[in-house]
This record gives sequence, C-alpha cells and structure tokens, in this order.
Amino acid sequence: MKTTRLARTCQECKYNLLYFCDLEALGGVGGIRGKLDLVPIVAGPQFEADYDYITNLGSKAVFKTNRNAKNFKLIQIDLERPAEANWLDLVADQERDVLDWAAGVAGDRLVTCYMQVRRCT
Repeated sequence: MKTTRLARTCQECKYNLLYFCDLEALGGVGGIRGKLDLVPIVAGPQFEADYDYITNLGSKAVFKTNRNAKNFKLIQIDLERPAEANWLDLVADQERDVLDWAAGVAGDRLVTCYMQVRRCT
C-alpha cells in the first residue's frame, strides 16, 4: 500500500495552502534523510480557501473545501494527478445547509454532518 503524507500551511487558521510528499519515493528503511520534495496541490501566493483533509483511498484523497462553495463541499484529488482540472466534486455545495464535518469510515464510505441555518423573526 502506498504511503502518502500531506502537509499544509496556515495563515491565521483561515485559508491554507496544500502540498504532499510521496514517502515511499524516498526509499527504504532509513526513513527521511534530507529535504522532502513537496508537490504543490494548492500553492500561493494567495490564501483563497480552506482545504481540510478527510481521508484517502490509495492516491485519491478527499478534502472539505469552501473553494467555489460558500457552504463547503467534498472534493477528491488524485495525488498522482493533482492539477485542479482533475479534481472531482464528490458532495456538492448545498444551498442552505453548511457541511460541518465529514469522516471516512469502513474503508470506502463517507459520513457527513450538516448544520441547518435557521433564523427567527
């Protein structure tokens, strides 16, 4: 099984950049012995959206994001083809309900939790 590690940088805990590194490509038992070759998925210079890692199945990682989604959505990014043109929307942005959290369960399933916005008048 391929081991993938994700690294992200934050700016005041709002919006972030996203990079990954294939640790298996570093080779062998000796572990990390130098500078990591980070591959940018979402790179600066602007911090435009939130990207929160949820889970992955092989090279396909799931993120919660508010990029082009005011109430958040789930996207899949194949770390072997991380260009934005290859991203896939898994759970669309909802009109009224806000995606609060999501979790990967049972290997290949997702559980989502939404908050409903109510206004009293």
